[in-house]
Amino acid sequence: MPMVSLASFPGSGNTWTRHLLEQLTGIQTGTIFEGVVADTFSGESICPTNNSVFLVKTHKIGAIAGRVRKFCPTHQTLQFEKAVYILRNPFNAFFSTYNLVRVGKTGSVSMDSIKNDAHFENFATSRARSWSDHVMYWLKDFKEPVHVLVYERLKTAYM
Repeated sequence: MPMVSLASFPGSGNTWTRHLLEQLTGIQTGTIFEGVVADTFSGESICPTNNSVFLVKTHKIGAIAGRVRKFCPTHQTLQFEKAVYILRNPFNAFFSTYNLVRVGKTGSVSMDSIKNDAHFENFATSRARSWSDHVMYWLKDFKEPVHVLVYERLKTAYM
């Protein structure tokens, strides 16, 4: 089975997309990160290199994800052969990540509370360049096949 990344900029809906794909297919997804939502995804505790997962979550730029998490027996390096890229409106991605940083995964910061929040303005400004670099890598520089999922379209279709 080819190593396929489920790549996205942080805050672009990767976790929700993984959940949706697992519910629709019954097939596990994995991640390059350790123990983030292990109680939600059974594939979290599986080494992605053993062909037991069909997509591997990443927020990193690069066909080579680096050394795999410590529960993989040989700390293997992941080499992505294909990618599914989740593209989300950058403001929504920034807001989602800001929300996670400020109040956690289940909390919610109101739009009114950030209107005059200099911290959010700095946060979003610093993220803008890295969002652009991230998108351009996966859509232009990644030399393998890429399928793009537009988060807002996906959300409209399944909500």
